[in-house]
Amino acid sequence: MAKKIGFALRLSLFLAILAAAFFFVWRVNVGPTTEGSVEVFFIETKSDANAILLKQGEAVILVDTGEEVDAPAITAFLQEQQVSVIDYLVLTHPDQDHIGGAPALLEQFEVRCVIQPYYAKENVLADALRQTIDSLGVAQIYPTRPRSFTCGQMQMTVYPPLEKHYRKDNNYSLALWIKHGKVDMAFAGDAEEKRLNELMQIHWPAVQLYQVAHHGRASRSSGLLIEQLRPQYAVITASDGDQAVQDALKQVGARIFYTGDGTQQFVSDGKTMVYVERRP
Repeated sequence: MAKKIGFALRLSLFLAILAAAFFFVWRVNVGPTTEGSVEVFFIETKSDANAILLKQGEAVILVDTGEEVDAPAITAFLQEQQVSVIDYLVLTHPDQDHIGGAPALLEQFEVRCVIQPYYAKENVLADALRQTIDSLGVAQIYPTRPRSFTCGQMQMTVYPPLEKHYRKDNNYSLALWIKHGKVDMAFAGDAEEKRLNELMQIHWPAVQLYQVAHHGRASRSSGLLIEQLRPQYAVITASDGDQAVQDALKQVGARIFYTGDGTQQFVSDGKTMVYVERRP
């Protein structure tokens, strides 16, 4: 009788171990495969300024900070989105409508790294900003070649300008290719003709989301880059864009949105991107 009980116990233990092993393998191979969603917000500003939030869980990228007057509203918006730490603050170029709100945001939030282009010209606003960043001890990167960064499940590649000196400050704009699973996003700052020609040397994929260069203002290369990117969604950080740019976007079937109409939100699940309709 004892032998039968012992055999039964050993058999039960073996089956329990086998079941546990099967469950572990199932969890490893069949467990959740969907990536955490990435939310992208093109934040409304008082005028044609740039401030773009990308958020995946606690991973946060902020691209540009609007003008100084926009800082309180941007701060409130980030707090509404439960942002306390900004992993990467990307300042595409040192114009006031892109870096004006940065000093206030640096004081309000923990910023782990600031990425901005090399810029040797005298610029009171940019010089004051550098002093603020230095005083806070925030890490700084001035990329001189394409650099890749991981933020949560977002892969961000930063493309710096190819030259050190440009006549137009807009051509210092950093460009970003942010990838989340199979979803691709392109951000062109305020790139004008010369910088757009540089960006066309990049082997861009067809993208789901495009921040239209220079607030939708046209140059001879605007349509060529749009044709290369073929975006599903395009956001113009202004109330309107030049007709040539709008026509080029419509030609490739892009849906166009404007921050002049309010904050624009998109969500990526790593496979597709959708536009989130604004509440009335």
